[in-house]
Amino acid sequence: MLNVLILDDEPLLIETLTSTIDWRAYGMRVAHCSSSADAGLEYLKENPVDVVFTDIKMPGLGGVELLRRVHEVCIHTTFVMLSAWSDFALVRESFQYGATDYIQKIDLDNAGLMDELLRRVQERHRKYIYETPADHDPLKSGLTVPVEPAAFCQAAALGARQEYQLLGPVEELRKLRPDLQVRHVGGLVLAVLASGERERADLDGVLRQIPAGQFRFVRLGLGARSTSADESCRQAAIAAFYAADAETLRYETTPSRYQELLRQVTLSVWESGGIENITELMARIGEILAAARAELVPPQALCEDIYKLFGTLVTDLMQAPQDGYQVAADFAGGIRDFAELQNAVRNLGGALQNWLQTSGSSLLQQTKRYVLGHFSEPELSLGDVARALGVSSRYISSELYAWGKVHFKQYLNELRIKKAIALMENTTLRVSEICERSGYASSEHFSRVFSRQVGMSPILYIKKVRGNAEREEDL
Repeated sequence: MLNVLILDDEPLLIETLTSTIDWRAYGMRVAHCSSSADAGLEYLKENPVDVVFTDIKMPGLGGVELLRRVHEVCIHTTFVMLSAWSDFALVRESFQYGATDYIQKIDLDNAGLMDELLRRVQERHRKYIYETPADHDPLKSGLTVPVEPAAFCQAAALGARQEYQLLGPVEELRKLRPDLQVRHVGGLVLAVLASGERERADLDGVLRQIPAGQFRFVRLGLGARSTSADESCRQAAIAAFYAADAETLRYETTPSRYQELLRQVTLSVWESGGIENITELMARIGEILAAARAELVPPQALCEDIYKLFGTLVTDLMQAPQDGYQVAADFAGGIRDFAELQNAVRNLGGALQNWLQTSGSSLLQQTKRYVLGHFSEPELSLGDVARALGVSSRYISSELYAWGKVHFKQYLNELRIKKAIALMENTTLRVSEICERSGYASSEHFSRVFSRQVGMSPILYIKKVRGNAEREEDL
């Protein structure tokens, strides 16, 4: 049900709109009415509104100015302008600021025109809900914000669960600095302060003047003062991703611990399957997340790293090879902020733990877990696995073939090469060391199997992923 706000200084007109239209027939309800745009703005700061019917000309704040100020923040709020016959210049101006539709007041009692108008509004919201592309996130698609040129710029990025929660803080910022430039990018509102050489932009000082209660629902990130508006905006957007409600995070660069922790856990997962102790593994992933927040790692990179980590882990555990990356892809999609990422990681950890306690006890899973823990032993054979699990070799072979149409030796070699590739991409180990860690006693045999599966030699693959600057004698 869409929430409707009606603003007009004529009580009779408000009465007409509220009493003569069956709003529910269009999936709408009149949430509030007011006789002034100023009162409407205060209501909008505290309440979610989907559709605003507003008179273009009213005492005090006019409908066009209300539209301009609200639409900078709440871009998905539909504005329908109510005009008199002489207001066409203002109607044109309102469309420049994002008005969706208009109707003359003399036509409000025309049932046919009102029906067409309300159906257009209804269709606009349907398209927003069902047809908005998922890749509008500025942190994933790149951030370019048109800002008037200045010697120095500083940006603040504000994010919230719902757009209307950002309106009050932006209004407070504008009161303190009327020259503030406001841009809506993806799910964030960017407030940019630009200044000349003498007066360097200082949003930090402006923010300190606003009562903390104004930001009770808002995640706020602050970029550094910079000669590049785009860079300051990018920094602010990253900081906002990590901020909690009612928290302000300032972008700062710190020594990197994140990459080392990620490398250690990734290798642990690749080399052992990471399945001996899910609780311990989740604790290590928690350390990675904490380091990412401390260092303000770009959110896209963080989500991709966690996606790959879980994709590998779930693929190694689940029966169907594609399951793990599908689960991880579903997890990575739609993450809006750090709190959602933490919650998704917890849910995945719980799902893995539950899976191990239930489905993980099947013979196939026991086989896969045993091989994951012993693949680096060159002499590992189907007979070794069968003896360890107390079943016949033929039984294991039939389970593997029913699962993936593979024989034991093929499954083992594919796993070993996959682990070798991970070592090449995540370490600086030499080929001979990777060969040994992957379970091959002979470098020649390793090279033949690797070339057959990957299409190039181990040395060429390392040069490809590490760069051609690597000297061959160091490989």
